Amino acid sequence: MNNDNHIFRKLICSSCAIILFSTFSANAIVSSPAPDNAALLYYQAFQHRPEPYDIIEKLIYYAPPEKLYKILLGGKLEPDPEVEIPKIEKSIRELEQEIKSRSSGPNEKMSPRERTRYESKHYKERLYSQLESLKKKHKYYEKMSDVDLNKKIRYYLSQCREVIAVAQVASEISKCDWGTMCSHEFGYISPNPTEIRNFARLLLADAVRLAADGDYKVALERCLMVRRFAQHVGGENDMLCMLSLAFDIQALEGIHIILCSMPPDEEILRWLQSQFVSVQGIPQLFAVSLERDFKLTLLRMRTNHKLLKTIRVQLAGSTEDKNAKNRFLNLTDENLIAMVREPYAKFLDSTLRALGREKPYEQTYARMKSLSNEMIEQYKDNPEITWTIEDYVQGIPSRYNVHIAHISYLNAVKAAVEIYLSTVNTGQLPQTLPDYLPKDPYSGQDFEYEVTEEGFILRCLVKPLNQHEIRQYEFKVKK
Repeated sequence: MNNDNHIFRKLICSSCAIILFSTFSANAIVSSPAPDNAALLYYQAFQHRPEPYDIIEKLIYYAPPEKLYKILLGGKLEPDPEVEIPKIEKSIRELEQEIKSRSSGPNEKMSPRERTRYESKHYKERLYSQLESLKKKHKYYEKMSDVDLNKKIRYYLSQCREVIAVAQVASEISKCDWGTMCSHEFGYISPNPTEIRNFARLLLADAVRLAADGDYKVALERCLMVRRFAQHVGGENDMLCMLSLAFDIQALEGIHIILCSMPPDEEILRWLQSQFVSVQGIPQLFAVSLERDFKLTLLRMRTNHKLLKTIRVQLAGSTEDKNAKNRFLNLTDENLIAMVREPYAKFLDSTLRALGREKPYEQTYARMKSLSNEMIEQYKDNPEITWTIEDYVQGIPSRYNVHIAHISYLNAVKAAVEIYLSTVNTGQLPQTLPDYLPKDPYSGQDFEYEVTEEGFILRCLVKPLNQHEIRQYEFKVKK
């Protein structure tokens, strides 16, 4: 999902100011009427989210959930500062000695190549840079060794209870309009993607904390809350759509961790099974998102008069015919946009038909790749195309890959819930997969199923294109 390669401004709806709370409390949340737009509550939560200090920020907002879970169970930070500090100190001494030895000049026994490297200014600067980096790393691990990470993480999350409660209310509201606007200067103005990302990570961290404390159902509910948040995030533009996809995958990752850590419980598993029906996460409407994003592309183009002028000039410069030059320079905005719409509409129609045929993954991906390459090759010399949709067209096969990866993980987690239920009912893992389980979207067949010493593995049968390994999902069964 993948690179945030646009410039975004932080958008705070003016209407938010009317309902911002100066303080939050559980009573205020219950007694205050919720607006009919979830985004307004999310904006409040973003505004009041406590900012953690450096070490806790790295763990909660950037560390893998499994790492956070282990620390909350009393585990040590990995790499362990007690092990790393002596290693770093040794490296610092060796580097300082090498720098000191350089002050005496090159050794006569050095080869010409060694002497050149030794006297290189670039090499000297690199040594000092490495030394500075090691000292910073040493300082970081020293700081980490003095911190009770478990206690600090829990304290920070306790400070976030009220904003999480606000988000809980927001997640249960069906309507969510972020107020995204098109702008001729910025393409579109959206909510700050960093704020959105951090809040999803905060909810996931709290789910991990609850799981570490044995509150498995509440922890799973927090992950479902992330899924509802993901559904609210997506839908208005390509960047938000990709963020929502990432958040739903993170929510599934949280559910995965909890399933592996809790003893199989039929009541909780039945409840979770029903929640997968009622909490859909992000809509699996890849085709719809393609149509929506093309409309947004044309809308951004229509509002960017500087871009339209540049395209006219380039079109005029592509011909020596004076009449053609004048015709290009005098094209109206709508005429110019129509020149983009027509070829892309044909491409989009072919892409949607490829998706609608429900062919195997490899055939569909190959067809989409072929359509993209044909489109770019056919219009590579047309400024009106290359300035507007070339990057987007080239990115569609990759987006399709992400879409299938999401379905794969979702189906694996759903299938795992069924396997856990079978284990509860029979007292042991099934030897083969039941026929009714969700399929591997890469092959269209059942996942490959392998029983292990600690649980089981669900493995896809076909490797994702442009990747090195077949996807597999390992689940543990807690005794």
